[in-house]
Amino acid sequence: MKRNRVFALLMSVLLLVTALLSGCGANKLQQGQEGADVETVPETTSETSYQQGLKRADVEAFPVATSEMSYADRRQLAIDFFELQLTFHWISNMEISDYWMSYGEGKKTIFTTSVYGGVPYQSKGTGNLYRWLEYYNEKTGVMDFERALAENGGYGEGAAMIDEGTKDNPKYKKYRSLMTFFNQCSIGSFWGWGRVINSTNFNSTSYMTLTNGFIPVGYTYPDMDKIDKFGVKTENNPQKYDTKNVISDWVDLHGRDAMYKCYAQTRPGDLLVSGGHTLMVKEVKVKTLPDGTIDSKNSKLIVLEQTEAWRDVQAYEGAPLIYQGYWDASYSFEKLQNKDYIPFTFAEFLDPNVAEDKALLDIYHAYTDVTAPVARRYKLFTFTKEELMKMSGPDVEKAQVFTNLPEGLKDITVAQLDEMNLGSNYPISDVFVTVKNKQGKVLHQNVYRAMLGEIREMSMKENNSTWTKDANGHYLTMTDKVAQFADGENVVEISVQLSTGEKPVVFSGTLLA
Repeated sequence: MKRNRVFALLMSVLLLVTALLSGCGANKLQQGQEGADVETVPETTSETSYQQGLKRADVEAFPVATSEMSYADRRQLAIDFFELQLTFHWISNMEISDYWMSYGEGKKTIFTTSVYGGVPYQSKGTGNLYRWLEYYNEKTGVMDFERALAENGGYGEGAAMIDEGTKDNPKYKKYRSLMTFFNQCSIGSFWGWGRVINSTNFNSTSYMTLTNGFIPVGYTYPDMDKIDKFGVKTENNPQKYDTKNVISDWVDLHGRDAMYKCYAQTRPGDLLVSGGHTLMVKEVKVKTLPDGTIDSKNSKLIVLEQTEAWRDVQAYEGAPLIYQGYWDASYSFEKLQNKDYIPFTFAEFLDPNVAEDKALLDIYHAYTDVTAPVARRYKLFTFTKEELMKMSGPDVEKAQVFTNLPEGLKDITVAQLDEMNLGSNYPISDVFVTVKNKQGKVLHQNVYRAMLGEIREMSMKENNSTWTKDANGHYLTMTDKVAQFADGENVVEISVQLSTGEKPVVFSGTLLA
């Protein structure tokens, strides 16, 4: 697969960025600009002009990964989709500087955390690239910010809160409308990897371990099979082993340039993790010194990076607000090591016929029971080990969606719908419940937004998809509003949006009382 027409369009789109950013986590690096051979990588930023916005057609035209794709094409597909995310820009329909931070009394603002960038994740929960269009007019480039807040918990005096007060800050307030805007670097990267990969889940940097299917590139851990979460104290990680410990141990064992050799082995589509931040490798540039060792100051990785925070809206009144991210950030090997970045890859990116790739796959299989992470994803379904193996890579699998409904069911009651469970071998982005009459007119639609990039199954009964409450103050479930249409004359259709971009219909039948 050569770079598709979407990517060709993407390459013509130039992104306006600024150096005044906060990082997604404590390890945000300064961006280095690519230039001629010099002694050190300049710590500067580049600015280019933005010419065109992202359209729904750009997303929908993206290809789905298949097992017939070359390994290089799989990697490129993940990169292309992440780059597509970084083209998004918009103008707000309201003044949003008044809705920024709220840590004390006397504030009129509602946001209690930085707004993450790359893609505005909207509508009743965290999400992905498919969702931003719900409040966005692609013809005008305007985001209906006020409607987005109002429909997702409200703002101001009547806003629905998630939390009020913490041990460290009793005046802290967190509102449900914050869930309208939520993303993080690892999840932003996920929607590129998720087009290809189903052997692992993506949640946060703490989950990017070998036991969850992330394969270290060029290095090992002291107890590789005992680190279940980086930086999180658990029974398997009593010392809170983190990326900085990996760097320290590897340097102690093999010398200062040992991790540089690991960086040199990375390839496009791989990732780098440091504590609270994630980068996707786009290009590797290795330079050597006269003695043959790696020139760590001028060897660099060009990466895709999603950061939190946006431009200063006061300074750009009337101009497009650019959600923050870099599609060509350049970091030297020295800077990466100083900031404790360690590289990973994925089974679907590795060719078993290539010696170097097979060695990494052997580590993956030796230290990881590949069915264990998959089994943890499916609490609502029972699978044989053979079935789980098929749902855990290492090759690109055909997307499949399954339910607990009897096979061949044509009619469904509200009670059966309420007991319905959904599952997929790829992460679920959204679940759509649509009621139509016999003539095809849509009478009602409810949408469940799956959290982050880790959901492989869901229960219709347990998930809320609206902020509407019943008389007792409980949030309504997906099926509460459906019941009024259960007269035997209407059809209910359940469809699922997957990380691959596919949206299969998993059930369609007459809705009975």
